[in-house]
Amino acid sequence: MINNVLDFSRIEMGKKEFNLRKGDLAEAVRETLESYRYHLENKGFMIHAEIPASLPPLTFDREAMASVLINLLSNAMKFSTENKEVFVRLAPLGQGVVLEVKDRGIGISRQELDKIFRRFYRSESGESSDSRGSGLGLTIIRHIAGAHGGRVEVKSEPGKGSEFSVWLPIDPAHEEQI
Repeated sequence: MINNVLDFSRIEMGKKEFNLRKGDLAEAVRETLESYRYHLENKGFMIHAEIPASLPPLTFDREAMASVLINLLSNAMKFSTENKEVFVRLAPLGQGVVLEVKDRGIGISRQELDKIFRRFYRSESGESSDSRGSGLGLTIIRHIAGAHGGRVEVKSEPGKGSEFSVWLPIDPAHEEQI
């Protein structure tokens, strides 16, 4: 939460810098998921991962993309009650790559979908655990995706869970619609 507040502060002041380098996003996602596995399993989550052995090299900030995945996994933990499953998928899509994180949690109402990327917005649905967030995670994810020439989308249905998709272009100067 502290990192989110600090990142958001840098973003607001226009001082957030990204270390964009060509690299292997699949490797970065695997490493981040592995480092967060203990937290998920400790809360009783089953983890399903579909991460290819290799993808085209992307220009991305490794730390920022780790932050995206950790924020999405953290939200999946907060907003899941009985069905504790999380799905992480990384795949080529169009002229880019998409990172998907799907849960089977409480979902998001249609009315809230337009609000969830606003800074400090907190769902009216409540969280299933005692941990509280800053209401900045999704705002930061959207900013990170945009800074990489990409975007974030969400599909959700109350009672059935949520799926967040972060699309990044292979060439950051090239933006393509999904």
